[in-house]
Amino acid sequence: MDSEFLDNDLLAANVLTYAEDECIRLSQYYLGTEEILFGLIKEKKGIASKALNYLGLSLKELDLEKWIGKSNTSYEKNERPTYTENAQLVLNLSSDIARQRGDKIIDTSHVLRGLAYASFEYESLKCRRQPFSGTILEEYFINLKMINQVLDYKIMGKELPEKDFDAINFMNRGIIKKTKKNYKGAISDFCKAMDLDPKYESSILYRGVNLKDSGNTLFLIEDYLLEIKYKEISVNKEPSLLEQFKGL
Repeated sequence: MDSEFLDNDLLAANVLTYAEDECIRLSQYYLGTEEILFGLIKEKKGIASKALNYLGLSLKELDLEKWIGKSNTSYEKNERPTYTENAQLVLNLSSDIARQRGDKIIDTSHVLRGLAYASFEYESLKCRRQPFSGTILEEYFINLKMINQVLDYKIMGKELPEKDFDAINFMNRGIIKKTKKNYKGAISDFCKAMDLDPKYESSILYRGVNLKDSGNTLFLIEDYLLEIKYKEISVNKEPSLLEQFKGL
């Protein structure tokens, strides 16, 4: 582990403690980027956790036991996990990013930026494979641009203005509204995502889910018509979508 990293910011150090504890709980010998992502979310006082929550990723979604399972490593007292090359790369990138930005300490935002860069620019960094954190982030439609964008606004104590939203931003906000049972707001955001990118199949799918949950049959039929209108997109490979319109 990078001692320079730990000497900087308490919250950033807590991220690694949470990551190591989760690695030990799952009896994993190696600590990877997915555990660092877990630690970033769990340190709720950090700006990285707030940014990830804003993007729709919380501890509820990031159940690492479901993602990677449990192993059979036994730890001795005071023994800590071994960091993978990719995990160490994230820490090194965090230090580099802090220096490049002229910041005197490394906080959770630098760690998240380093994690995101390693997750999505792994080929340019000559990683042998994409860090697993990248797989998780992509599952929730989160990319490097979005992370940097939201962090920039969170650091200023502001929310990302809607005028700067792209289709993915609207869809992610819609997903958050869905979890809070704000179906009307979720539907509105998915419609906006569709306006920006009519072929954005995930927005159609999630709109269908939200509309079904809200019991809005009229709009379910409208979504069915939209699905036909954009029938050339890959969402047609999703049988679950059409299943939602049966029996109306």
